[in-house]
Amino acid sequence: MLINRDRELLVSSYTIIREKHYIVPVLLRVFSYCVFYGGYDW
Repeated sequence: MLINRDRELLVSSYTIIREKHYIVPVLLRVFSYCVFYGGYDW
């Protein structure tokens, strides 16, 4: 379930890369990876 959600987040970030600037989705991806490696405590 979390993997599917992460996949949707990555797809949305890629679409944002295609439409908008490159920095925002990269920050979102970095934040998502930090949360992923930090652990889903919440």
